[in-house]
Amino acid sequence: MKVWKILWIAAAVFLLLPACRKDSPAAQPDEEEALPEADTTFVLSESWVDISEFRYIHPGFSVSADSGAPWGFAHLGLDLILAGDSAHVIAPSGGTVEFADIYQNEHNLQWQVNLRVRFDGEFIYHMLFEPRAHTREEAEFQRAAMPLTVGQRVKRGDFLGMIYDLSGGDMSSGGATVHFDIWKGDQNICPAPYMTSEAYEGMLFLIRSMYPDADLCYP
Repeated sequence: MKVWKILWIAAAVFLLLPACRKDSPAAQPDEEEALPEADTTFVLSESWVDISEFRYIHPGFSVSADSGAPWGFAHLGLDLILAGDSAHVIAPSGGTVEFADIYQNEHNLQWQVNLRVRFDGEFIYHMLFEPRAHTREEAEFQRAAMPLTVGQRVKRGDFLGMIYDLSGGDMSSGGATVHFDIWKGDQNICPAPYMTSEAYEGMLFLIRSMYPDADLCYP
């Protein structure tokens, strides 16, 4: 009799265990972490972690010398000038890194690192890191401060790299700069209409730190 009771209890426990495991939170499969969705609309947020790391914008966007821009010449982008020895630069929009390489500027013969990010088939943006480097070796130091590879996907707000002041005090070509511009198809356009309100107000603050009554763009 005792043996029969023991076998009956063992069978009941065996049958109940799967139901217990099913209801137990520990037995549930781990839920996959939700991945952030890629931006589907081209929007530009801030390019800085801390706006105080930049002194002003000079020059802004202007299509010609007679566009009314206070700097008085054509310039198809926004030049953010460093306030100190370095600054943190983040992605104003997501996309795929198409180009990130060292380049010698033909106008001043200084070395820089040019970055191109494609948002989609219509929009791309450039971030040109211009540390006022006088040698390729200095430019390689600047490139090493940008943890990016061609083909890499970035999201808005991702860290693009540090920009350094490698001028050694030579300001003949201006201060160390991050040049920012956008393209829609084959046309270089004013970025202002695509900026968030925070990014626009920040950019306007920087340009008016140099030109008190200026706009960002003079089309």
